[in-house]
Parts: sequence; C-alpha cells; structure tokens
Amino acid sequence: MFFGDWLQRREMLSPNKVALIGAIDQDESLTYRQWNQPEATAESLVNGWLYTGDLAKMDQDGCYSIVGRLKNMIKSGGEIFYPAEIEDVMHSHQAIAEAALIPAPDPKWGEASRAIVVLKPGIILSEQEFIQWLRDRMAHFKVPKSVVYVEELPKTAANKVDKECWSANMEG
Repeated sequence: MFFGDWLQRREMLSPNKVALIGAIDQDESLTYRQWNQPEATAESLVNGWLYTGDLAKMDQDGCYSIVGRLKNMIKSGGEIFYPAEIEDVMHSHQAIAEAALIPAPDPKWGEASRAIVVLKPGIILSEQEFIQWLRDRMAHFKVPKSVVYVEELPKTAANKVDKECWSANMEG
C-alpha cells in the first residue's frame, strides 16, 4: 500500500493540516515487525493499519508532501513544529554547508530547538546574526534558541544526520 492509495481511502486532509501516514493491508500480505521490540510493533500496527511515523500535509493545490516524523517534532511552549521545515530555511543561508535542528530541554518552554550548523570554509557567522536572519524568515516560535557550530555533523550508515547522537550529548 502506498501513500497515494492511503490518501484516496482515508478522509482527505484539509489544506495545511498535518496528519500521520498509515497504510492498510487489504490483501493481508503486510508483515511488519520491529526487531526485538514487540511494544513498538504493537504501537505501529493499529486496527489493520501500519503507521509509519511519517507526517504529511496537503497544500492549497492538493499536492501532498512529507513534513517530518512524529518522533522528530518539537513541542515548545504549546507550539508544535517540524525540524525539516526549519532546516530547509537554514540551508538557504549562503554561509551554511549543513544544518540540523534538535530539541533541547528548556526550563520555561519545556523544549526549545537548537541548531547544529556546519559553516562553509572560511565563513564567519555569529550566533546572533544567524538567529536574526532566521527571525526575519519564519515565525519566532520556530527560531532556534541557540546555535552550535561544528566541523561536521555525525552521520548514520545511511549517510543521514544522526540527530540521536546530538540529542544524547547536548543536554542543557
């Protein structure tokens, strides 16, 4: 079952509403198990639906896009947002080679976002300049509360940014 098939069979999303993607197993051929994690498997399989953890939304033109993953969303002061959206904006800055957004504990908001950034060679960009640049381009609650500059971002075997590594090592 593919994303498009699911959308045709489920209640259609209203524009800009984010929803969890699921797939139904009509011919009972779907087998899904998380290795040695029966609780996680049970959470993913609900009433014949497999929920991937991916989140999607429909735009005004009726086009669907993946906006992030449920476990990656950041909840800050009652607002919910997705790192992928902010990362796209960060990557549009001419000084940024790579960037990732992770949640960080915050005593006031519960969670805040922290930008982990690799600058292009020879570039200097202060944390304050970068945060102001972001404020000019997005809602203020989405702007990272802090920026950490690094030489490189850790990657998984699939060459994706290993945010779990940063989250575990960047408390506070």
